[in-house]
Amino acid sequence: MLRGRSLGWATIIVGFTLLAAACSGGSSTSVAGTTTAPATTTTGQSANDLFGSTTTTPDATANTTAPTTTEADPCAGVTTETTDIGITADKITVLVAADVQSPLAPGLFKDAWVGVKAWADHINANGGLACRQVEVIEFDTLLNPNESANAQINACENALAMVGTTALFVFDTDTMNTCPDRAGNPIGLPDIAQLTTEVAHQCSSNTFPVVAPQGACPYNGGPREFTERVGDVKWFQDNIDPDLKGVFLAPGDLPSIRQASITTIRAIENIGVENVAEFAVSGADLQPVYTPFVQAIADNGANFARTGSNDQSLVKWRSEAAAQGVEAEIWACTIACYTHSIFDAGGEVIDGTYVTIFSIPFEEADTNTELQTYVDSVDSPAAFGLNAWASGVMFEDAINALVEANGVNGITRQSLLDQLSTVTAFDAHGMLGVTNPAEKLSGPCFAILQIQSGSFVRVHPTQRGTLDCENANTQVLTLDAAAEADKLR
Repeated sequence: MLRGRSLGWATIIVGFTLLAAACSGGSSTSVAGTTTAPATTTTGQSANDLFGSTTTTPDATANTTAPTTTEADPCAGVTTETTDIGITADKITVLVAADVQSPLAPGLFKDAWVGVKAWADHINANGGLACRQVEVIEFDTLLNPNESANAQINACENALAMVGTTALFVFDTDTMNTCPDRAGNPIGLPDIAQLTTEVAHQCSSNTFPVVAPQGACPYNGGPREFTERVGDVKWFQDNIDPDLKGVFLAPGDLPSIRQASITTIRAIENIGVENVAEFAVSGADLQPVYTPFVQAIADNGANFARTGSNDQSLVKWRSEAAAQGVEAEIWACTIACYTHSIFDAGGEVIDGTYVTIFSIPFEEADTNTELQTYVDSVDSPAAFGLNAWASGVMFEDAINALVEANGVNGITRQSLLDQLSTVTAFDAHGMLGVTNPAEKLSGPCFAILQIQSGSFVRVHPTQRGTLDCENANTQVLTLDAAAEADKLR
């Protein structure tokens, strides 16, 4: 392996946080632990068990640190060449497109830039990739569909691939799918994305998502098959209360996110949770708007209150509930609440809230070599940064596989696309719950944390450095998400 060792626009933004429950989610969070130790990173099923195929990613259960040895330089005597756009004799160029410097949401996805750049710096400091240094172009898509298209044009002209794409409004993927390579063949370019909100992006033949979309591809409208992760709710049923009556909040500012949220709610209904009320919430809503949401808990005797919006949604809902003297047995939030800033905003009122995540917690970085490397490489670890780093890992694994098969000059856009098409089980060396990027299928892995006295405390599974990856954690359903989303109040 030639790897280093190692709608108001402002309120639209919170809408994507439901997708964050499947992929990333929110702000920075501090971490603990600086040492690296072997760990088992999944419980239940292995990556190969889940998707029935091998992957370029090492087995998550075999994550160990080898003794330091003196190795021959694998690039000694190697002559490298320019083989395609974005890969010269001494450099591989990738482009990371992210919504960053918008006055409506300053710095929104800057962590995507940070994550990819930190990954590249780590690779370069440890010998490079394919006997070349990795250069990162940071392209700001500015929460603008036109700039998302321009990012693809820039990448087509200058980069081997797009890595860590984190843009909300990717409506047009024509350039991504058809732009010419160095030989003039209209093959497009690889896109290793961490966020795919629009159908065109989700179903692009050249997009390989680190976090798979919920809906099946191809899709041309009407009913669509969705795979939803509901293992956390099943755990609530099995361990807290089998008879859940739920009030649900869904982010309501962006149509695609309303639809993503409603499919999750319908999947939760399918496993036996009674839905007594569901509401769309805007990122601009102030705490008084939450009064009827609290009243719905009281009026219906609900014992399960779940928000799919951002961390401030949880703070406002629980604060209003406390003001009214209303309580629920289970308060639940997505990974959007996995941020230490929530403690300053919520204080004691958010204590006891359950937070579901889909990667090894930052606080347990010492249990996974790749996660520890990420944490050590950035100033402020964050979910979007983590998944952006993971996008780099998928690119790295694919390049290394090509080098092993064809040598350092066997890398082209076409060969990279072909290699990525074989990646049917990916977990970023055990950092993330396994997914199937090639077939755009999400996996079942999750962990539950609970907010306790200003800290995130692991609840399930109990062993540090593990995720619950049982196949029963997913629920497949078919529905017209747009029609269902219209039912939200």
